[in-house]
Amino acid sequence: MSESKKTEYKRETCREKIREIVKRAEEINNGTADYKYYNRIKEMILFGSLVNTDKEKVHDIDILVIWDDNRELGGKFHKEHPRIFKDWIKDMFSEWYSAEKYLRNGGKAYSIHSNVEEGKEIVEMAKSKKYIVLMSDYKSVPIDLDTI
Repeated sequence: MSESKKTEYKRETCREKIREIVKRAEEINNGTADYKYYNRIKEMILFGSLVNTDKEKVHDIDILVIWDDNRELGGKFHKEHPRIFKDWIKDMFSEWYSAEKYLRNGGKAYSIHSNVEEGKEIVEMAKSKKYIVLMSDYKSVPIDLDTI
């Protein structure tokens, strides 16, 4: 039997993907994304092997997305875009899942975690080691990605 091998991404590819996801997060926050999202991204953090190792290639880009927690407005999104997902749990949180899909843009390199889905434990875990803030107070933070 052949052993399945996970895709590995070069750091340069990861840098470009980070630029893309930050741009899409800004589009969600400023209302220029594919849908009008009522909840916005308060903070976005890069963590994991990309920032904690010197390996030339990594298996994924770990991103933590911290959403503002406004479930009433999320319900408004659900009423405007009913039954986007077949899974009833994803449908219940349709705004966040739809926004995550928009952030990914079909990319498989991202491992996106959120405070909505995984709670405060993921926030504590992501911040327990070295991490880089990509967005803070709903705005992107200028960083030198070449240092990653």
